[in-house]
Amino acid sequence: MPKLTDLNPSEGIVALIAGNAGSGKTSAIASFASRESPMYVFDCDHRIRGLMGSKEWLQDSIDYIDYDQFDTRDGFKSVEQQFQQFALKNDKRELKYKNILIESVGSLAEMFLIDSLVQKGIKPGADLSKLSTADKKGLKITGNIAFPTPDDYHYGKRAFHILFYNYFTAFPKVNIFLSGWTTDRWGKDPQAENPYAPEIILPGKKLLATAKIASELPGYFDEIWEFEKEESGGKLNPVQYKVKFNSYLAKTCNPALSKKREIDITGKNFKIEFEKILGNGKGA
Repeated sequence: MPKLTDLNPSEGIVALIAGNAGSGKTSAIASFASRESPMYVFDCDHRIRGLMGSKEWLQDSIDYIDYDQFDTRDGFKSVEQQFQQFALKNDKRELKYKNILIESVGSLAEMFLIDSLVQKGIKPGADLSKLSTADKKGLKITGNIAFPTPDDYHYGKRAFHILFYNYFTAFPKVNIFLSGWTTDRWGKDPQAENPYAPEIILPGKKLLATAKIASELPGYFDEIWEFEKEESGGKLNPVQYKVKFNSYLAKTCNPALSKKREIDITGKNFKIEFEKILGNGKGA
């Protein structure tokens, strides 16, 4: 029977990495790649080229990253097939990857939405404006755009649940990272006396996904790291990149990270800084 104290805090991580576009989250996670720990990227966002801008400080890590691009219009099937192949190799101890990055929550949600439409008999790319009344049953359609209905939300919620428990937890020695874009939270000013006052930006951010998925998805992860890009206005570091380990989304489980709360990774290798915090890396 395994003991909790035998767990290696730098392997088997299942983390949600969240941040606005351009906040450095993908480049930071790419630093986990090395000769001993290759990385595979599910590039569903088609943004893998962005890593080339971080080549200077990622150095050798960039040489140990493999990827495939997946079209959201094809649904989740191709992603699932790749996961199944990895699972078979992992069972045979033939999986070379020690890090897997999935980009991103939004693209997966779009795939699940397309799959839900296919189950209703709607082919991807179909001209929705020409569907018969019978075919439109259970759909919200304006022109050639189908809007999600409550059962689509339920399908997406269930799909993420299966994704986590069937695949994310199937690789105990592999780090699994799922990226998620964040956006500002809008709502009524709690101090405004006028009930018709315009909405304002509230403290904190939210995942860029449907409301139900955005509120429930963080509960699947032990580690949730928030990446931020700040315009400091200083001459030396006009732009700063930071990682918060104790964010608005959820408290990270590793006590060393919870205690640190936040680090500045401007121009630094995130993996090295991460291992410093754990006490088993360079400079510890």
